[in-house]
Amino acid sequence: MGRTSPAEAMERIAWHLNYCSDETVPINKIAEETGLSWATARKYAQAIETQQKIAPKIEIDDKGVTVGRKSSAVTRLFANTTRAIAVYLLNNAELKGGATQPLSFEEHSEVLENHTESVEKMEALGWVELLEGEIRLTPLGVQIAGSERSKVKNTERNPRHDIPPVWKNQGVASAEFSGNIIKFDEEQEEASNTFDKDGKTSHSIDPTTAAMA
Repeated sequence: MGRTSPAEAMERIAWHLNYCSDETVPINKIAEETGLSWATARKYAQAIETQQKIAPKIEIDDKGVTVGRKSSAVTRLFANTTRAIAVYLLNNAELKGGATQPLSFEEHSEVLENHTESVEKMEALGWVELLEGEIRLTPLGVQIAGSERSKVKNTERNPRHDIPPVWKNQGVASAEFSGNIIKFDEEQEEASNTFDKDGKTSHSIDPTTAAMA
């Protein structure tokens, strides 16, 4: 029997957990029910949890990936445009080899050109240095961006708040439906599309008055 791929392992875990709503499931049980080792079950359950905090809703078709609403944790980050851009710079600088690696304005114009006031504010605060056609985070900027990114990743979620229980140990329980549509918490909709696909803000956020605390 071949090695289980990460995608298959996460799909197995996800399907299993769909039938365990409103309960805490021991890792040992998840491993046993999905045919995975304890370490593998724990690793990919954590990966699913992390992605639920970071990833937006998406749909994939022949044209590409359609991006929907953001997670509640990312929505809170994007409510402060300046800090959201700092995280953007950190993520992309790390792809270049280090947190303080300079980034080309031209390569990242889709985001940066639409938020010049925020970039200027970051420079005034000492978060970034503006070079000839480039921008890079300072050590202070790296600290701020890293802290904001960690807040998203480490946000505590209560899975029981997200969806009514459908399955229980005794059998199938009836979920609350309205017109056959489960009522989800819509709180995260409020600012979920701060940046659209063109890099423009779709909500009115004044970066010069965004809270910096």
